[in-house]
Amino acid sequence: MKPLWAVALGWILLALRADVNGFDLYADPLGWLLVMLGVRLLPAAFPSRSALLTLGGVAGTTAVLLWLPSVDSWLRDQDPAVAWAANLPQFGWLALFCWAAGNAARSAGELVPAAWFRTLLAVAVGIVVLPVLVFGAGIVSLDGLASVLVLLGPITFVGVLFWYGTRPWADPVQAAAEQTG
Repeated sequence: MKPLWAVALGWILLALRADVNGFDLYADPLGWLLVMLGVRLLPAAFPSRSALLTLGGVAGTTAVLLWLPSVDSWLRDQDPAVAWAANLPQFGWLALFCWAAGNAARSAGELVPAAWFRTLLAVAVGIVVLPVLVFGAGIVSLDGLASVLVLLGPITFVGVLFWYGTRPWADPVQAAAEQTG
């Protein structure tokens, strides 16, 4: 499996939700296992690979806790800022990955994928920062923008991962094939 495709499939599981007796059938911990598999399959020289694995482990552990119905129910009853804080490892990982993939693409001389990942990095930073302004500073007019970014950012991320998943900078098998071919 292509590394970026495994990451994309993991993020699809993170985005989907189907509750049965309080449990999400699309368990986020399984999504994080796919994400971590994808990161492990990336070339060894991929920027910040070890940091992505570490932060992915934190996000995956958080996902295990949030998958429990009692924790999920408690979280939904809290202030929205608490739910935002619980998702910080996930969106922090997204920002770091977009930064790393953008650098990998740029180093390979591929400016279009680098630009896509830089744009997604800005979206991820917006997802992290805007709730601080909405919940903390009370700038309610930014709530709509924050909601759009949370919805469209991960969807666009998945599409970009599938689109550029066969590039040599993201796939050691493809890179080896091009070197021998």
